[in-house]
Amino acid sequence: MTARHRLLAWLLGGASLLVAGCRLDSRLLYFPQPHSVDAWRAIADRTGAQPIEIERDGVVLRGWFLPPANATRAPRHPVVIYFGGNAEETSWMLAEARRLPGYGFVAVNYRGYGASGGRPHEQALYDDALAVYDRTAARPDVDPARVVVWGRSLGSGVATWVAVRRPVAAVVLTSPYDSVDALARTHYPALAGLLTQPFDSLSRAPGIRAPLLAVVGGRDTVVPPGHSERLVAAWAGPVELRRLPAADHNSLQAYPEYWQSVADFVAGAVPTPSGSAPGAARILHTR
Repeated sequence: MTARHRLLAWLLGGASLLVAGCRLDSRLLYFPQPHSVDAWRAIADRTGAQPIEIERDGVVLRGWFLPPANATRAPRHPVVIYFGGNAEETSWMLAEARRLPGYGFVAVNYRGYGASGGRPHEQALYDDALAVYDRTAARPDVDPARVVVWGRSLGSGVATWVAVRRPVAAVVLTSPYDSVDALARTHYPALAGLLTQPFDSLSRAPGIRAPLLAVVGGRDTVVPPGHSERLVAAWAGPVELRRLPAADHNSLQAYPEYWQSVADFVAGAVPTPSGSAPGAARILHTR
């Protein structure tokens, strides 16, 4: 084999490994929960939410904007943008958003989830999330200085990406990780170095000064608490770390104190016009 043929074989082999790595990442990371466009509209009708469509690079993303309950007459209100987990269709959160009276709520499904088109991939999810933030912050009824991002599990990496690139007022992370690559090394050591979608939140945390609430299940085996704690330790802004010792990865939402922690934190960090003053959130872990 000539040197030219060896180089070609090496390049083709490397390309094959890259493609295999991308496919492997997607199989491990994404479990889309699709529904029809008709279902998307029906959810809006049932919940009183406004349907949202955002087109980016030929793909239409679909979700909802839920106006705040108990809204004041202020022309602009704060809003929470929610990013879900890797097997989560986010419409269920519209009912839970009523636990945050006075705050608007936005949930847009990832590519391939709900009625959103396309296929999920790390960079696409990041870019889509920025588009969701920008569309939300530009609304005439939203105060762009009081936008909160909330990410659960996989979505914690998406929320962290937004927080380091946009002026968010506060961040809520449920079962957050340091990076998907670090999780893969914990769960699948043989895959170390092969993943192409690392979701590296840890490297971004030192650049984020917005206040953080991190909620962690003590029995979480999907994202073991140590991975969450490493992210919290690297966060530049004030942080509140809330541990629910008996909860696992999929049961946090079953605990009333989970929802109360989020409501208290958001009300303290990003008050409504009739709410509490900034800084009222309890800081349980700080540096």
